[in-house]
Amino acid sequence: MVANRLIESEDQEAATHRLLEAIQADDLQRAGLLRILLYELKALREERLLDHMVEVSGIGLVDLSSYNLSEGFNREIDLELCWATWTIPFDTVEDVHFVSTAYYLSDPVVKHWVELLPGRVIWFASPMASIIESLEQLSAEVSDLSARKPPA
Repeated sequence: MVANRLIESEDQEAATHRLLEAIQADDLQRAGLLRILLYELKALREERLLDHMVEVSGIGLVDLSSYNLSEGFNREIDLELCWATWTIPFDTVEDVHFVSTAYYLSDPVVKHWVELLPGRVIWFASPMASIIESLEQLSAEVSDLSARKPPA
C-alpha cells in the first residue's frame, strides 16, 4: 500500500508492529494489517482503498449483504483462511469463481486464492464491514450445523 501511495511507510511500520503483537497474543481476529490500518491507526480511508482497487486494478465492487452466501459459498473452503485474507469466494458458476476481497492489493493473497480455486477467478472488492458481516454469518451457520450433527 506504500507503493500505491495509500499510506506512509511509518504507518506500515506501526501496523506491522501491532500485527506482531496480535499474533503473539493469539488474537487472530485482530491480526490483519488492513484492519489495523483502517480501524486502529485510522491511517487509511477505506473509500480511498476501494476507489484505488476499482480504478487502478479494474476489479468490480460488490456488497456481499445482497448475496445469499448460504447457497453460493463452498463449505469446503476454510473460514480461517477467509478471515486471514479478508476474502470470500461467494459464488461459482461452472469453473468460474466469484471472489470478493478487501485485500486485492496483496499479491500473496491473490496468488494463494488463484492457486487454491480451480478454473477462472473473477475478483471483486468489498468494504471490510461487508466481509466481516458475511464471515460472521458463515461462521454462525457452520457452528449451527456442527451443533446439529449427531455424535459419531
